[in-house]
Amino acid sequence: MLIKLTTLRGEPMLVNPQYIVAIEQYSETITAIYFSKEMHTKSEMKKNNRQLFKESITRIEALFHVIGNESHAHPHS
Repeated sequence: MLIKLTTLRGEPMLVNPQYIVAIEQYSETITAIYFSKEMHTKSEMKKNNRQLFKESITRIEALFHVIGNESHAHPHS
């Protein structure tokens, strides 16, 4: 299950929570997400496994929480 976040450039990006190793509050409106080395779909991530997003850390954590609950209810997803 992927969640849709917004990069600093305003582009939507689908993120797989399985590949996230850490989330860090960068500023009030910017959150940094660190990905495990397996996820290198974008060339910019090969240099750095961190991506900045416009969502707040509380919003991202809420999205993860929803996914965590849904994954039990919908085994077919």
